[in-house]
Amino acid sequence: MNIAIRLLHAAFAVALLGWLVAAYVEKRSELGKVREAAAAENLETQRLQGEIERGKALREGLKRDDPYVVEYLARDRLQYTAPGEMAPPPRGPQAEASRGPAPRAPGQGP
Repeated sequence: MNIAIRLLHAAFAVALLGWLVAAYVEKRSELGKVREAAAAENLETQRLQGEIERGKALREGLKRDDPYVVEYLARDRLQYTAPGEMAPPPRGPQAEASRGPAPRAPGQGP
């Protein structure tokens, strides 16, 4: 009887240990996913903070009537480039959609 109880306790301990290890592995996996999501959110936060800072700098330039800021914004909005100047690539589909149709050269279509 004593041996049977010890075997029962040992079996229970092994089952409990197996369950604990499985729960630990699952939690580690979840932790990895959370860390990846946090890193992605951190990058997005940094990107947005940069956009905010650029917006603040542009706003301050507009308040001072800085001709360079006004020219920069106008050329960016109208997608104009000076002769010999290379235009930066578009910022993405959302930026293109929000700008409306591209300007046409004089004498081209309606």
